[in-house]
Amino acid sequence: MILESWSDAFDVEGSPTSGSVRQENLNDDGIKAGGIGQCVPITAGESYRFGGSTYKPSGQSAAGRAGILFHWKSSTDCTGPDVGGYFGTDGSAADFDEWYPFTSDFSVAPAGAHTAQLDLVSRKDDATGTFVAYWDGLFVVPEPATMLLQSAALGALVALARRRCC
Repeated sequence: MILESWSDAFDVEGSPTSGSVRQENLNDDGIKAGGIGQCVPITAGESYRFGGSTYKPSGQSAAGRAGILFHWKSSTDCTGPDVGGYFGTDGSAADFDEWYPFTSDFSVAPAGAHTAQLDLVSRKDDATGTFVAYWDGLFVVPEPATMLLQSAALGALVALARRRCC
């Protein structure tokens, strides 16, 4: 069983008025993941970056990891299979008692993708006990058009220099 709630007084920036998502993983069948998802509209062919921060309190009765995954979807409501796979972090690099920030590289949404699903997942590594994790500062942002134009211009300049050079 996975229990989700909002923690009003605990967040990545220490603000007492902002809060964070809290998840308790109580699964009793060993290694089992659970998660919270958000469906985000996107445009195929455009580049996106996603991320956020996770926190694992120490002294828990079960070992585990907290991660953020990003799935491209062909439907407009994030149902159905992934298009072009998924990527993210399983949180294995995160230490206890500190916020672990994660930011992806920009990735181009594949042809046929209409939405992306951002999943907050906890993976409990023990059959007994409870694993608790928090998430905050989540984002999905498109790459600014000016950056794309600058990259294209730089690429054209490099190609021109190669032709002249050698």
